[in-house]
Amino acid sequence: MRKIILLLLLQCSLAAVGQEKPEIVFSNKTIDLGIIPSEKTPCVSVNFIFSNKGKTPLVIYDVKASCGCTVPTWPKAPIKPDGKSLIKVDFETKKQKGVFTKTIFVESNANEDVILLKLKGKVE
Repeated sequence: MRKIILLLLLQCSLAAVGQEKPEIVFSNKTIDLGIIPSEKTPCVSVNFIFSNKGKTPLVIYDVKASCGCTVPTWPKAPIKPDGKSLIKVDFETKKQKGVFTKTIFVESNANEDVILLKLKGKVE
């Protein structure tokens, strides 16, 4: 009886380990906006383009920014294998002055649970 239970547990664990996960690949994880004139540009929008290089659908659960002046928008529908999409990030420059680095946290079902994206530049 013990051998049967042990065999079943081993089989279940191997099945769980063998499942392939999606692979999220960004064309660029850091975007440098350079120098931004705050009076002329109150908001800047950028796109982080990514693709699913895995063999199963990619689901983005949540995208969070390091502060309230950075607002991400992401696809809610699963991304098919070999599919592409983007995460749009709006950055409000009104209350910013000087050099900045903003971090965006992407949570998904991919091989990396959380991926960090960076947005940097200087507001004058």
